[in-house]
Amino acid sequence: MPIAEVLGLSVNTVKSHLRSVYHKLGVTNRSGALRRADELDRAGPAGHVGTG
Repeated sequence: MPIAEVLGLSVNTVKSHLRSVYHKLGVTNRSGALRRADELDRAGPAGHVGTG
């Protein structure tokens, strides 16, 4: 079931929110977002790479 349908949102609303998240992460697509999330996870709570 598409995420928009599960959440009761339009597909365009979901796309808009995804673009906003991608922009905040400094990426342009889902794989970039996953890589960035992995980097942030390894950075630890202080946000400094190599401290987590």
